[in-house]
Amino acid sequence: MSSSSELKRKRSPSNDVHGQSAAPPPKAPKTHNHLQINYLARQNKEDLALASTQDTMPEIIELLAQYHGVLERHESLACNLGARPLGPILIKRFERLFDGPPKVVKSHGKEGSNITWLDVVEFARNKPEQFTLGQMSEGLKVCQFYTKQCRVQISEEDFVLIESGIPQKMIPPQPIVEDEEKELGTLEILEEKLAKICSLADQVAARTRQLNHRIKGRKQAILDRRATEPSISVRQTSPSNVALMNGNNQGAAAPAGFVAVNARPQAESNGAEYSKTVSAEKEKPDDGPFKAEMVSRMEGLGKGERVLPPCDRCRRLHMDCLKNLTACMGCTKKHAKCSWREVREDEL
Repeated sequence: MSSSSELKRKRSPSNDVHGQSAAPPPKAPKTHNHLQINYLARQNKEDLALASTQDTMPEIIELLAQYHGVLERHESLACNLGARPLGPILIKRFERLFDGPPKVVKSHGKEGSNITWLDVVEFARNKPEQFTLGQMSEGLKVCQFYTKQCRVQISEEDFVLIESGIPQKMIPPQPIVEDEEKELGTLEILEEKLAKICSLADQVAARTRQLNHRIKGRKQAILDRRATEPSISVRQTSPSNVALMNGNNQGAAAPAGFVAVNARPQAESNGAEYSKTVSAEKEKPDDGPFKAEMVSRMEGLGKGERVLPPCDRCRRLHMDCLKNLTACMGCTKKHAKCSWREVREDEL
């Protein structure tokens, strides 16, 4: 017995010392704060749309701004996106206890006055000393008090009803479990939609940077080539060059100063008739004022070299104008002749 009592006496002081020296265990942080989401308030009456990758960029930006506003006002995203929380429905039933909305005698707020019966009941609960009846000059008894920068007045009947405690019992608890479930479901859907939009935006940004880099590279290559390439000199046409361009293997001599281009010698059986045809085409008024100079340039180019300025057909189709024989490759394939009616003087 003595040994057991001694053991008990030894443990009790140690426990006291431990209790005095040890710090109290930290309180668990509160994970539930109903003030963070107000399921009863909603600024916009129209429902917001659900963001999607099918929306245009301005539409997505506008929706993101609206979602941000809902979060800043601590409103329910589920309610703003079209869900019907239970809290607002119960509040409407609660408001029907009274004949009409509270009377705002005077407002000092910048955004106007919006006092509900829920505000009045909450004021009566939190500040009962200021929630009293007073005698008016007309002989009526009313209750006046100041809340949310507004002077509010209610009738004696409403005052008696609030004092009975019945309206307080009808106020729904916040948050309601059903409303939180709707909010969680809406947040998951919205999170998935925004993740897809972010992924698509990242792809657009990456491809835009890549394309812009290639565009800059091509632009710089053109500028470098134009800076280093010597200008093409216009040389005088000789009969031998004309015969070479026309592919005339029959030995027909061309007159001095004769210029011919874009003809089809394979379609002609007689060199003299072909020369007459080319001469007639040369005299057409719609060949442009710079055709002779472009023919002279074509003579100095080898097969496959670029023709600058390009002929009208290559210019219209945005193709590279490359010399073949007497015409460019594009016009040769179409059995057509080159023309330079659209050449401007500043391009030569």
